[in-house]
Amino acid sequence: YRRENSSHPEGSRFATSKFGEFPPIDKETGYAVVEELDRIGARLGTTPTTLAIKWLLTRPAVTSVIIGVRRIEQLDANVDATRIEVPAEDIARLDAMTATREPYPNWMIKRQAAAHRKFP
Repeated sequence: YRRENSSHPEGSRFATSKFGEFPPIDKETGYAVVEELDRIGARLGTTPTTLAIKWLLTRPAVTSVIIGVRRIEQLDANVDATRIEVPAEDIARLDAMTATREPYPNWMIKRQAAAHRKFP
């Protein structure tokens, strides 16, 4: 998930959906968050994946994170998230970058209302 590789992988849900990208994704925010995870991870000596899972584990509403792995290195990176320490200011920066702009269903109601206005 990088700016330089922004196409959807062949066979992925978005690549095969007749609805396109739904729900809509703010790609620019996504790219910015991944770039920040890269910077923080490089400074802390960990991977963006490990850091992202650690951040998820700090969220008050998250009680667990479901992981999926194909290789032992992926399992190691996932488990490392329970061991690393991330400074509070880094967590706060990720929180701010990922804050919900407009919660569901508000954006969906506006989207549907706009679509209905097109057809009398």
